[in-house]
Amino acid sequence: MDSHPPALHEEIRLASLHAIGILDTLPEERFDRITRLAQRVFGVPIALVSLVDRSRQWFKSRCGITETETPRAIAFCDHAIRHETMLVVPDACGDARFLDNPLVTGAPGIRFYAGQVLKSPDGQAIGTLCIIDTRPREMSAEDQACLRDLAGLVEAEIAQTALARASVQSRHALRQANDAFRATFEQAAVGIAHVALDGSFLRVNQALCDLLSYPADELMATTFQHVTFPPDLEKDLALTEALLSGQQRTFSMEKRYITRQGAVIWINLTVSLLRDSDGLPHYFVSVIEDIQEKKLAELALQQLNADLEERIAERTRALEESNRSLQAEVERRMRSELRLKASEEHFRTIIESANDAFVATDANGTITGWNHTAERMFGWRREEAIGKRLTSTLIPLKLQAAFEQGMRDILATGDSPYLNRQLEMRARTKSGTEVPVEMMLTAYRIDGAVLFGAFIRDITERRQTARKMEEKERLLDAVLDTIDVGVVACNAEGRLTVFNRAARDFHGLGPQDLPPDKWALEYRLYQPDGRTRLRTGDIPLVRAMNGETVHDQEMLIASDKQPARVLLASGKAMADSGGKKLGAVVAMKDISAVKQSERRSIESELRLRAITENLPVMIAQVDRDGNFVYINERGARHYGSTSENLTGKPVSHAHERRFAEFEIVRPYMERAMAGERVSFEGEMQLRSARAHYHATYLPRLDAAGHPDGFYAIGIDITARKNSELSQAESEARLRTIADNLPVYIAYVDSDLVYRFANATYHEWLGISPADMIGKPVVQVIGTDAFEERKGYFLECLAGREVRFDIDMNINGDTRSLQSAYIPQMHDGRVAGIYILSTDITTLKQQERQLQMQARADSLTGLPNRRAFEERFGDALARTSRTGAGLALLYLDVDHFKAINDTFGHAAGDLVLKEFAQRLRMATRSTDTVARLGGDEFTVILEGIGGQEEAAGVAQKILEAIARPFMVEDRMHAVSTSIGVTFTGSGGIGMKALSLKADEALYEVKRAGRGHYHVIVAHS
Repeated sequence: MDSHPPALHEEIRLASLHAIGILDTLPEERFDRITRLAQRVFGVPIALVSLVDRSRQWFKSRCGITETETPRAIAFCDHAIRHETMLVVPDACGDARFLDNPLVTGAPGIRFYAGQVLKSPDGQAIGTLCIIDTRPREMSAEDQACLRDLAGLVEAEIAQTALARASVQSRHALRQANDAFRATFEQAAVGIAHVALDGSFLRVNQALCDLLSYPADELMATTFQHVTFPPDLEKDLALTEALLSGQQRTFSMEKRYITRQGAVIWINLTVSLLRDSDGLPHYFVSVIEDIQEKKLAELALQQLNADLEERIAERTRALEESNRSLQAEVERRMRSELRLKASEEHFRTIIESANDAFVATDANGTITGWNHTAERMFGWRREEAIGKRLTSTLIPLKLQAAFEQGMRDILATGDSPYLNRQLEMRARTKSGTEVPVEMMLTAYRIDGAVLFGAFIRDITERRQTARKMEEKERLLDAVLDTIDVGVVACNAEGRLTVFNRAARDFHGLGPQDLPPDKWALEYRLYQPDGRTRLRTGDIPLVRAMNGETVHDQEMLIASDKQPARVLLASGKAMADSGGKKLGAVVAMKDISAVKQSERRSIESELRLRAITENLPVMIAQVDRDGNFVYINERGARHYGSTSENLTGKPVSHAHERRFAEFEIVRPYMERAMAGERVSFEGEMQLRSARAHYHATYLPRLDAAGHPDGFYAIGIDITARKNSELSQAESEARLRTIADNLPVYIAYVDSDLVYRFANATYHEWLGISPADMIGKPVVQVIGTDAFEERKGYFLECLAGREVRFDIDMNINGDTRSLQSAYIPQMHDGRVAGIYILSTDITTLKQQERQLQMQARADSLTGLPNRRAFEERFGDALARTSRTGAGLALLYLDVDHFKAINDTFGHAAGDLVLKEFAQRLRMATRSTDTVARLGGDEFTVILEGIGGQEEAAGVAQKILEAIARPFMVEDRMHAVSTSIGVTFTGSGGIGMKALSLKADEALYEVKRAGRGHYHVIVAHS
């Protein structure tokens, strides 16, 4: 069994696997269905969906085994993902890589293995779909292709899991955006209100309350009609009705409001209608700007200019009227020509930059078109692909015959299962590998020749995100809609003979068998004003039938089923070579979008200006000469001026009183003028205080791509700067506290990588905290120490707080640590772990010392009554297990009270200590000698052969005690009485055996003391 080094990009691969969020999830039928199918199709006992983690392979789905994971070091699938191709091992016993693998030499006894690599949505090899047999076997090319197809199904389910996880993250981002919106709403410098359809206020910000001098609750209890100056109400309601009817999407107007004190003020009102998901009106969003001072100035200026404007108007009206029609026609034709050229260029650009491969062929299947995506997807350069056969270049061998037959069917019948259908199939690349694709094959004619075009999409990438797929589909639909032209033709009798798809879309119905004088009514044909129905003689097709050449006649179609369309119609009569009339044909181009675009452009400019004037940022445009082309009012106020005063003036003019600030920004302006995007931060004097700002200069390029000035965006970041300074001070305080506590303090993320460590690590372990940051725990503390703690880490990562004691070598000494692992929760998941470890070595030593003191006799050093009872219970338990004999001896010092009374308690204590020492010497080291209290002692004899052996020990004790004791410098005789009980089985309890020993001691004392008595206890 060999060991492979980790792949070069292993960390990237693992990050991709973990990002999907599939590891350690519950079994799912959608995966199990595939493994059961693989097991049945290939007739193998084992089929697995295996995901290869850092040190294990984990089975998302399994058939034929009960294990959920195995070590990566012995995983066959690890070999497969390293080469990112299918791994087939016909006989593992004959393969040097696996012949000593535990999975081969032991259960489940692998002999045959085949695994197809599974890839994540971003292309990383994360595991395999594998099949396993306990006997050798070969695998045909067809079987390998089948396994790849099944693996493709697994990849599709994995992509769906990744997409669902991304959706959850998107919802979280949406919640954050909502929070940001609420903050912006409340802090906006202009009045903002949400207004119900009946005019009542649903929500107002503080700026609006300040403008109208109303408390928020009082303002929300009234309506916008109540605060509107009565003469302005009718126009306001009319514009509101236009929003509700869908005629307008937004409107702006200058009107007057009445404040709470009754004062009349001028404001600029911008209103948009918010609709719900069904398109029904929900509520209005109103933005209110105070223009009282501006309006008063305008009214004065208007009065001064009124007379002059009246005189000029009379003189210029006639000239303007004559020029207007000519200029409008010229501009319309120029715009139409530019749009057509732009549309053609746009279509070519889209084909070349499309995310899908585009391949075009002639009728023989020879490739004539090959875009950049096709080069990237299939590996053939354009010059290599042009001229090759489509079938032999892209179609897998087993599909070539059917594909060729389909192409022949198209040429013969105009139809085929491959034509105009979304086909999922496999395509072959230059390297010979096959990729799953979705192909749309279209046939079309140019100059009578049949040509084919195919859009080919790698569906594994499509599955990465449904959103990208939808965007591409919308883009394709937009391109097709742009090039659609409606064509209508009739014969000489006026009967409609041609009515193509675009024409049916325009009119909302197909051709009807009607005479020309009914066409205008049936097909809703109107003059451009949308109100005057076309007369029969003005219908483009009728004009063409009458011999006119119609060129770009504008008309309007008002269908019941769709919005009105504005069309440009061109047509002419059709005649045979002899001049006989055959009918007429008209081509119609939909220019509704152009008309709407013109209106939207005007509205967009108004909205953009309203936005820039209301955004809390400075926005300006500077031309190549360094002059302001535009600056919003907020930006002008930063310079103590107005937009009107600064427009057309040099930027240096705005800084004339603060030249030092201009010298700071001048180098950035020069870089932006040279075409470089620059961003920087700085300080400026703003009224009475210094303010921090962040500025970005974006180069503006002319049509030739040369720098032509720049756009400037400035944001006040004073609050953020102050917050950063405050946060830095707070972090420094916390670091100082943490570094001076006699506690290990650290933080690791969910991948067990250190993100913080205090100075105690350096004092205790000699490890610099700076060297720990960014390193895995196992690398810092070592494999052995990590394995000891691994279970605690996993439990904490599961969301549970963990506390435990552990020994650790610190500066050459073994120290006891008490650790706490506390999970940091974020949005319901563990984002990291706080680690707190305290040295409790001294506390442990004190505990052990107290335990010893609690179980030892302070005078003799023998075990006390508590220790005796614990040891006696343990001895009885061992006797019950082994069946060995056990004896219990009860002893006391004969006439000990007389010794105390005669020589004093100090002498009595010396007798007891000597008595205890002689007991130790007379018994085995494995026997327990204990002092119960006073002059009472006991001995536990384990593993003795019978009562005779117990009697022998008692006799030996009597002889040891019989030797004279030295008391008060005089020799004194001391004797003892011994009660002995013996049991040869474990059936008797502690209390019963103690009573027997006490009974034997009583017999000795009754018989005159100084000897022993034995009682055999039976269960």
